[in-house]
Amino acid sequence: MKTHKVSFGHCFIISTALAVSMFLSAGCTSGVPSQPVELPTDAAAGPISQDMPSPTKMISGTAEVSSQASPNKVNVTKRPACPKLDSQLNQIVASTDPSGMAASLGLRVDESKVLVRLVLTSNEVSFLKEFGVEPGSQTGQEIQAFVPLDKLCAIADLEQVLAIRVPAQGILP
Repeated sequence: MKTHKVSFGHCFIISTALAVSMFLSAGCTSGVPSQPVELPTDAAAGPISQDMPSPTKMISGTAEVSSQASPNKVNVTKRPACPKLDSQLNQIVASTDPSGMAASLGLRVDESKVLVRLVLTSNEVSFLKEFGVEPGSQTGQEIQAFVPLDKLCAIADLEQVLAIRVPAQGILP
């Protein structure tokens, strides 16, 4: 019996093929096949090709399944427009009423600015003033600040910004 080196993706395909072969060859009555199962090979290329992309490269976007959708329908959505924003801030950016959405999510809104926590690459914050940011408390590379709702994505796209998150809030009893 020949053995071949395979990647994780190949192992998944092989194990899936093996499980299906076992199920079909057993006639749906027992879990043990009556004959050995042969692993698939490509006659032209020999054993399974090593050109398959890694599992992380094969995944793009997210899938949403609704209990109200038909069983065969899966909605695939694209990644958020501003990947450095957390999910709540991405909801705000995508909303037709950003200020109302921010308030409904329990975030502090002052005029057209929302209180957020910026995670920066350094302690330097002077570049934020040109975006109309009102800096607040700062601890190291993190700063709480009021940021204009319409500037969230632009600020998130800056090299000096690692992430923009909702501010840490205490839990009251």
